[in-house]
This record gives sequence, structure tokens and C-alpha cells, in this order.
Amino acid sequence: MNENIRKNLSKLRLSGLASTLELRLQEARGNGLDHVEFLELALQDEIDIREQRALERRLKAAAFRESRSLDGFDFSFNSSIDRKQVYALATGRFVEEPRDVLLIGPPGVGKSHLAQAIGAEVAKRGKSVLYRSIFDVVAELMDDDLAERHHKIMTRYLKCDLLIIDDMGIKQLPPKSGEYLFEIVMRRYEVKATMMTSNRPLEEWGKLIGDVPAATAILDRFLHHANVIKIAGRSYRLRNQACPEQPVNP
Repeated sequence: MNENIRKNLSKLRLSGLASTLELRLQEARGNGLDHVEFLELALQDEIDIREQRALERRLKAAAFRESRSLDGFDFSFNSSIDRKQVYALATGRFVEEPRDVLLIGPPGVGKSHLAQAIGAEVAKRGKSVLYRSIFDVVAELMDDDLAERHHKIMTRYLKCDLLIIDDMGIKQLPPKSGEYLFEIVMRRYEVKATMMTSNRPLEEWGKLIGDVPAATAILDRFLHHANVIKIAGRSYRLRNQACPEQPVNP
């Protein structure tokens, strides 16, 4: 490649085009492409690489606990999961509207996998996503330096197009957790989409949060425009374990 062209591409920050230009030049010569066809291919290379890098940044910013995909989910294991409903969520339309989503069911049925997989699909569609377990939320908002960090933390929770709060119900939350969770839900209400997963029935959220009025207020807003996906069945993680033998009556 001409050195002046390389330098100019660097100045213009067209690294994607620079990385494929030599290949495109060879292709143009070999296939007799005209100037317009060559330019179109070269510019598309730059666009493709920029979009890929942007996606990588969004996925990194989402801070998923694990890399999950819908293709990697075994829908055949649990017939209670509506595959069409899950893939409809993966289109990201609920983020555009915006609507909330609750995945609820016992441990091990795939709630976290689906939440992260749907979040990844939403990120692929150009939306910002933030994944946090309820433990992350509590740890960050209950920090000793909260007075100085509260605004920064809340901005992060409120700015993303989709906020995923995972693992509601694993254990009872510390005092005042309900206040902080309510602030997040209230300020995102009808503005940004929120997804939660829970292994506890909704009627137990008051006990879980330790604040019945706060839990009621949270659910009142969160469920107003929410898609609720109820998942039943046994744990996928325990699928290979033999069932315990039943005692035989004498």
C-alpha cells in the first residue's frame, strides 16, 4: 500500500479500511471492479469493523456474568418455556416501547441464561445494556462512600437502554435495599426497559426486601407494562443426577 495513503488513513482514523485495503485492491484488479464498486466495498469494510468494535464495547460495558446465547439454550429440556416469546424479546422491541420483563421460576430453570442471552441480542441491535445481580446492586448502593458515589452509580443504572437485575430472591436483602431498588425502578418507569429474574413468588417480595410498602411500590410500577414469563420444571444443572430412591413401605 502507498505509504501516503496509509498515513492519511491513520490520520482519518480509518483503521478498518486500512486493514482490508490491500485485499480490496487485489480484488479490484482481479475482478475488474470499477472505481465506484471498489469504493463501496472499501467503505463497507470500515463500517463493518466499526460496528463490530462498537458491539464489543457494548458487550464489555454490559458486564455479563457469563457469555450466553439463545442458540446455546436447550429449549427441549423445559417445555414450559415459550420459545416464540423468548425470541420475540430478543428482537429488542420491548426496549423500544419500553416495557419491563420478569422471568420467574425455581432455581436452575434457565432464567439467568435467558436474561443474559436476550441482553446480548439487544446489544447486537445497538442498545446499551447493563447486567447486575441483586448482590451487585446492594453492594454498590450500600457502600460506605455512597454519599459521594450515589449520583454516579444511579446515572449508570438509569442511562442504559436495558437494565437486567438478576437473582432476586436468593437471600433476604439488607435494610434500606428496598429504597434504593425502588428509586431505580421508579426513575426507569416508562422511560427505560428493565428486566428482572426471581426465584421467589411476588407475594414474598415484601419479606425478601424487608419493606412491604417499598416492595408494593416496586411491583406496582414494574409490573404495569411488564411481560411476565413464568418458568416451571426441574433444574437443568441437576439433570444428570439420579433421582433419590424412595423408601419402600414394609
